[in-house]
Amino acid sequence: MIDHDDEVPQADAELLARLGRHGRAQAAELDPRLMALAEGRLSPAEQAALAADAAADAELARAVEVFAPLDEAAQDRIADGVLAALGIARAGPVEEAPPAKVLPFRRRPVGRVLMAALPLAAAAAIAVFVLRPGAVVDAPPVPGYALSIEGGEKVQRGDEPGPGTVPRLLPATQLRLVLTPAGAVEGSVAVRAWIAGPDGTTPWAVTPQVAPTGAVLIQGSAEALGLTARPAGRYTLWIAVGRAEALPDAPPSAPVDAGPTRVLRAEVELAR
Repeated sequence: MIDHDDEVPQADAELLARLGRHGRAQAAELDPRLMALAEGRLSPAEQAALAADAAADAELARAVEVFAPLDEAAQDRIADGVLAALGIARAGPVEEAPPAKVLPFRRRPVGRVLMAALPLAAAAAIAVFVLRPGAVVDAPPVPGYALSIEGGEKVQRGDEPGPGTVPRLLPATQLRLVLTPAGAVEGSVAVRAWIAGPDGTTPWAVTPQVAPTGAVLIQGSAEALGLTARPAGRYTLWIAVGRAEALPDAPPSAPVDAGPTRVLRAEVELAR
């Protein structure tokens, strides 16, 4: 989950306040028609009058260039640039509207382009999280992990569970699961687990021990680990280890052995 801090730092708040006061002071000195021009509220006759005045006043002409509204083609170009920077393709071809012939101004200052791009960037950022709710940005990978499982009841007197044997667990049976990384782990890792069986798949609430090396240990009696509350039968223990922000909300259909999360599984048999 990504948390956002909505508070504006005090220094930034003061800067914004000063900019706002400066902007309001400048706006008070501007021709009131300029704001109406920017908002598209000038009638054709008013636009013609403003153009005539601008032709005789260089300062007014420069101000009109700044406040002139962007046509649809320019808005599309800005949108394409923002979406391209975010790696998002348009859903389909966009038909460019002919340039609006409001006033014959030749350029659009960078300041107005940036102001127009900001809401587009915000909308595009929202689209990223809506369309890709599970996306993780720049989560570093972790090395491969191996899972070993120890414990289980003797099947017959003198017998010990051998390699590859599914451990048989009674409430007091001790179980030990160790996840060992194949290489060095940079940064911290987290663990999430599930248990899947005849009654479905549910989160497995365990409290693992995570070493600085990235190794993970889960141990305790079957009862202490919360396994004996389920009916007897064969169960699959799914364990995900990796970057906290990349851990899945549910186990995959098969183990995962690449990327910022590794998912492993082990089989156990619950007995009574």
